[in-house]
Amino acid sequence: MRTSALLNLCSSIESTPMSLFIQKTPWVVPLVQIIHIFAIALILISSLTIYSAVLKSNNDQARVNKTLQQFTTFVYLSLSILFLSGSILIIGEPARSLANEAFQIKMLFLLSALIGNFYLLKQYKTTQILSRPLCYLTLFLWLGVVFSGRWIAYV
Repeated sequence: MRTSALLNLCSSIESTPMSLFIQKTPWVVPLVQIIHIFAIALILISSLTIYSAVLKSNNDQARVNKTLQQFTTFVYLSLSILFLSGSILIIGEPARSLANEAFQIKMLFLLSALIGNFYLLKQYKTTQILSRPLCYLTLFLWLGVVFSGRWIAYV
């Protein structure tokens, strides 16, 4: 949705000193995009490892808890990197992202995937019945984040 308020916000962000620096420095956006892609790979690998432990657990709580302990840190680390790198990309090219429908869809997928992920990480011990469908749903949502993120360049 391209509203006038959103386009005005993009214009005001584009004129900030930080945005101008990012726009005028040719290596910033490609470097940050590489970091962003590695961070999304890290969160996908960590999440897939957690999901596979839940799906293969056969109610082996100790195995799942060990996997959760090992990979939850990577999920939070990659989320921090994604937030920072994504913010830099938005500040550098606000109209390319904020006003882009693919970006908006990506953010909806991301918010949904994060809710599913956090619910699974925090509530696994008490809601094992929901954990398997939630793994499949959240995996689908993460794939939506990746594919809609790729579409940002084409929309």
